[in-house]
Amino acid sequence: MAKKHKVKGSLIGSVILARVALIMGLAVSAGVGYVWLQQQIFNLTKLHAEKERQLQRQKDYNKSMGETLNALSTPAAVEAQIRRLGLNLVIPAPHQIVRVVDQGLGTSQGAASGSAVLALSPSDSALR
Repeated sequence: MAKKHKVKGSLIGSVILARVALIMGLAVSAGVGYVWLQQQIFNLTKLHAEKERQLQRQKDYNKSMGETLNALSTPAAVEAQIRRLGLNLVIPAPHQIVRVVDQGLGTSQGAASGSAVLALSPSDSALR
């Protein structure tokens, strides 16, 4: 009978050892998971900061391009480009302007209904 008692005691010791090993394994897993999570948070924070800087650079670039577009869209800038490129473009004379009214819609609102203004070159004066 003493053998049964010894076997029972070693079985209890094995169960306790298994429980301790399981608890230690869970504690180690939790520690490794915590470190991994902190590393992920650190990496994502760095990535977020870089994306914020990139967004700010793009906003600044967009703003400067908008300012450049506004500056180049002024009539003075357009006329300077025309002179620089030697295009010899001029504002058409009043007798060179032809107004075409679209009456396909049945409205008689003139310019509001989609009329177009065409400019004729001096060689097209025969069309008048």
